[in-house]
Amino acid sequence: MLAGSEVAREGRVGARMAVVLISIIVAVVFLVPALSVMGAWIWARRLGRRAEVPRFVKWVALALVVPGALFIALGVISGLIVGLARVSGETVEPSQKARRLAEGISEFMNCSAFGFLFAVAALLWLGFWAWKWRSKTPPGR
Repeated sequence: MLAGSEVAREGRVGARMAVVLISIIVAVVFLVPALSVMGAWIWARRLGRRAEVPRFVKWVALALVVPGALFIALGVISGLIVGLARVSGETVEPSQKARRLAEGISEFMNCSAFGFLFAVAALLWLGFWAWKWRSKTPPGR
């Protein structure tokens, strides 16, 4: 049986673990879509510099990356900034604040997920072409 101070200590440790876990989840939700778009952009530019790769490969990848970045930016602006602004007013009824905040977060996450899908499509496109052109290069080069 645990003493009272041990139960309190375990409660604090559990609360700290929950805060760390929530922080990791929030960081993943915020960072993964943006980092995948940036990675696809960098990869498209590097692959486009290779002389043996057709030019359209780079342009198709960039045509997928740019809308992905725009959707992520739209999600941040409309979902978080506007959503938080709707909650911060004094005229907002307290019972509606949680609903409005949840709607803003939902809009952010949906836009980020849609932008992430564009980035994944670009990464798959680039991965296919990198694999195809790597298999055509002679060994030792």
